[in-house]
Amino acid sequence: MKIRCQEHYDKVVEYAGSIGDTTFQKCIERLKQWENNSNGRYEIELYWDFAPYSFSSMARNCSTTIRLG
Repeated sequence: MKIRCQEHYDKVVEYAGSIGDTTFQKCIERLKQWENNSNGRYEIELYWDFAPYSFSSMARNCSTTIRLG
């Protein structure tokens, strides 16, 4: 998984931890599992999104890009 917005990611992880919310971590785990299940065909990329604690994600391989959210 490539995180294209590390500073934003770190802030979201910190915020989620501060309020005891596990939703973000579960979402990241699902994305990593999706990436693993692709047997190396896809790599998940996270990008900053317009919402304060949100991300846009893409799955990329050499010939296809899939927008996940």
